[in-house]
Amino acid sequence: MIRREHVSVVSSKTPRLNICIDDKHCNFLLDTGATVYFLDQKTYDKIVAPKMKKGNNPNLLPYGGSDPLKVMGQCQLCVETKNTIDCDTFYLVQGNHRVLLGYPLASKLGLVKIINQITDPKGKYPKLFESIGKYKGKPIKLHIDENVKPVAQRHRTTPFYLRDKIEKELIKLQEQDLIEKVEGTPTPWLSPIVTLHKKNPEEIRLCVDTRQANKAISRERHLLPTIDELIYDLTGAMLVTKLNLRSRYHQLELYPSSRYIRHSVHMLVYFVTNASILEYHQLQKFSKK
Repeated sequence: MIRREHVSVVSSKTPRLNICIDDKHCNFLLDTGATVYFLDQKTYDKIVAPKMKKGNNPNLLPYGGSDPLKVMGQCQLCVETKNTIDCDTFYLVQGNHRVLLGYPLASKLGLVKIINQITDPKGKYPKLFESIGKYKGKPIKLHIDENVKPVAQRHRTTPFYLRDKIEKELIKLQEQDLIEKVEGTPTPWLSPIVTLHKKNPEEIRLCVDTRQANKAISRERHLLPTIDELIYDLTGAMLVTKLNLRSRYHQLELYPSSRYIRHSVHMLVYFVTNASILEYHQLQKFSKK
């Protein structure tokens, strides 16, 4: 069986070091991108290495290259540094390649150390990554114009190939306490769902067409800062954080009266699916179109 291994390209910037092989000093090229180790014929003759074994040699490819190195054989060599000694398999290659030492053995010999490793935030803070989460401030209250007549839209026909995916997504949203089934209560406001495809063909995103419901929501006016004002506020900042607000509206809890208003106006964020009628617990982004 022929194995294929990759060897990194040796450049003038590749670090070199002197180590001992069977009490013979050799000049090595240290390449942390290489997963195997090799030496040329000149070095092999110098250290009087053990008998070379032939056969079952890997196909050594230079990184980014397509022409393999010619492997003559392999042998076990013990490499010694100042405080450590370790043995591993070296391959004899044809040509003037000197000796190349890859990361695995270099790490065992203490020649390479990882000094700045990024930790997994999910493992360090598991409670922060259990689900979407919820905004810790006050619930969001929608100001509803009671003079607007409710509109109960019919659900849109869903292609059969999407129904299983939609059902799974709805179950997921219910488990996250973002939506719940509406039973035993009038539903004058109904908005149909819209299915969006993601890059992954197995994933979908569910949205709600709330254009009719938006007509009954009175807009709150807030003064938004300009770009120049934001840049001025960031003057002298040492650390800047980028936040992904993809699910930001799902983190805002709706005030109970904004989920379903009794008497003259009822729940605005109802939507219709092929399975049942559901309502949002959390705020959803309303379309402006």
